[in-house]
Amino acid sequence: MDKVSFKIPGCPPSLNATYKVNYRTKCVYLDESVRNYKNQAILFIPPFKIEPQEKVILTLEYHGKFFNNDGTIKRRDVQNLDKCLCDLIFGKLGADDSCIWMISACKVEDLEEFVQVTIIKIGE
Repeated sequence: MDKVSFKIPGCPPSLNATYKVNYRTKCVYLDESVRNYKNQAILFIPPFKIEPQEKVILTLEYHGKFFNNDGTIKRRDVQNLDKCLCDLIFGKLGADDSCIWMISACKVEDLEEFVQVTIIKIGE
């Protein structure tokens, strides 16, 4: 079984924060915080060849503080974190994220903020 695991410092911005609109010029642009995250995170993604016909299982563990001081849960949806990260990872690997056959994502309460990523190639 072909697999790769790696750790990306920090957590990606939410999909809700990814794109901004300048209503005066009617232009959509990538938020600066997203650009900065992508520029830093891409440095931690190792080479891993995925052929166009291959399928993969993607596991994402988001580590960080997901509770407010009063004990309520912070509004950081896993689904909104996934999209930015998938585009980043598979773009760096030169693969289309449609090769993801199964995805598993979870939040882990931790003092350190990072994402643990595992990609496993699967057969037919």
